Amino acid sequence: AASRGAIVLLSAICALAQRLPPSGCAAARSEARDVAGAPYALQGGVCSVHDPAIAAEGGRLYVFGTDTYAQGHFTGHLLIRCGDVDNKTFTVCAQVFDELPAWSRPIVPTAVNIWAPDISYANGLWHLYYAISEFGQPVSAIGLATARVLDPSSPRAGWTDHGPVIATNGSQGYNAIDPSIFDDGQGARYMVFGSYWNGIQLVKLNASTGFVDPSFPVTRLATRTDPPAIEGAFILHRGPYFYLFVSWNFCCRGNASNYEVRVGRARSPGGPYLDLTNAPMTNGGGTKILGGQFGWAAAGGEALLRETGDDDVTAMVVHAYDGVSGDPWLQLVGLKWGADLWPTVVPWAGH
Repeated sequence: AASRGAIVLLSAICALAQRLPPSGCAAARSEARDVAGAPYALQGGVCSVHDPAIAAEGGRLYVFGTDTYAQGHFTGHLLIRCGDVDNKTFTVCAQVFDELPAWSRPIVPTAVNIWAPDISYANGLWHLYYAISEFGQPVSAIGLATARVLDPSSPRAGWTDHGPVIATNGSQGYNAIDPSIFDDGQGARYMVFGSYWNGIQLVKLNASTGFVDPSFPVTRLATRTDPPAIEGAFILHRGPYFYLFVSWNFCCRGNASNYEVRVGRARSPGGPYLDLTNAPMTNGGGTKILGGQFGWAAAGGEALLRETGDDDVTAMVVHAYDGVSGDPWLQLVGLKWGADLWPTVVPWAGH
């Protein structure tokens, strides 16, 4: 469970709202509210963000995400946004890679950037999984980097890349992007990943090394057809259930995007995952909890703040597209857990 300190530091995010043009976007927001309907509270370098991942360390929040171009003097890959001392403003404060890892060139020769990071803590290290892919093709790889601390000003800061943990070339029938890591509460560690091609997959990790356990079969957790657009999975183990969050439909189309967040749950990591109507996620099931609303065209690419996973309201970050400019903005919302153990999206302010 999250500490009271985690709630205090997250509540501070909602203390102040501005609509100034941020780093990375040319225009101010057209909407004063966030995608949950509360006054938009995040400030600073919170635009031009896709696929955010969030973590807390030492009373400070850190956001990682897909960035498609440089911000300020940070011209590399996997930019890190640090919350200020009150976590009211986010500043692009560091980058994980100066250039694409050398190992990626033979696997994904056309890649130009790094996508969809996931940040988690295990065995005394922060584990950052990330994807390198050829856009629109299942030619992809998921890599792993680790660090002792997230604070880039610490003398212990610095990232060590460990290379690829899984790769696809089109012959596997699935796509190695959008990784997310979770534990089963009994010492086993898993990675969920996938996009489009046969949907969302599950592999087991070696709990010590963080690499894929080859003895565990790749298991399909969710898929859909017409369109086959499903990606951005995140699994939260909470109480008796494993909750599978996914993004449906299309990102990256500006104000024509129609991304939305869907969820199902299962009693075990490998499923079956069922939605609120008991429809299986392997057959197009998934209960919608968030999409375009309050002036935003779409919302998706979700990740949860794991430190709040067991709380009454869990923090979730997404990126949402401005309904006028189409710019992608970082959003922080809450997931309120009902008596039926299903989540609904609420504004984060006040929690």
